[in-house]
Amino acid sequence: MSEAGADPSVRDGINQLETYLYWQHQEERTRAETEALCAALPWLGPDERDEVARHYLTARRDLTETMRQHIACRIPQIRSEYETRYHQLRVRTVAGAAGAVPAICLAVELLRL
Repeated sequence: MSEAGADPSVRDGINQLETYLYWQHQEERTRAETEALCAALPWLGPDERDEVARHYLTARRDLTETMRQHIACRIPQIRSEYETRYHQLRVRTVAGAAGAVPAICLAVELLRL
């Protein structure tokens, strides 16, 4: 079954799973970046490392949330732009076909003469 024809509760479940997996990946990535940052600062003591790690984790989580919100706001805009462009292309295609059919018929009739 395609996702478009799926039951709304199934789609919601899939969306929730995708969101969960995305956030888990972001969290793992952020932790790896934090460890790399702290490893690059060997002069920090244990308490300082913890403090830097805490601040970095907080900053990265905030940035990720800001980006998520931006993307969520852009989705309807992009969808609208896409639908508008698709409609324009469809109108042009139909108009081109409507113009081409009589021209082809005329050419066929002229060739018969």
